[in-house]
Amino acid sequence: MPTLQIRNVPEELYQMLKEKSCYEHRSITQQALVELKNSLEKGKRNTSREYLEELRTAEVPTLPDEIDFELMIRQLRDSH
Repeated sequence: MPTLQIRNVPEELYQMLKEKSCYEHRSITQQALVELKNSLEKGKRNTSREYLEELRTAEVPTLPDEIDFELMIRQLRDSH
């Protein structure tokens, strides 16, 4: 299996990785591999066309045809 060595990691980035690895009960190396894999997979699947297709096919709740805004405002005012 190949080895990857990263030098000059900014302190802030290292601390973020360290905290997340602790939270996820992983070593820093394991967490770095998970983050790298997730980042690369996300970039691979999030092309603009795929993203637009996801938006197009997403189930979006519909609003009623008519909304009584006056009633909503009155109810909000009365509740305070």
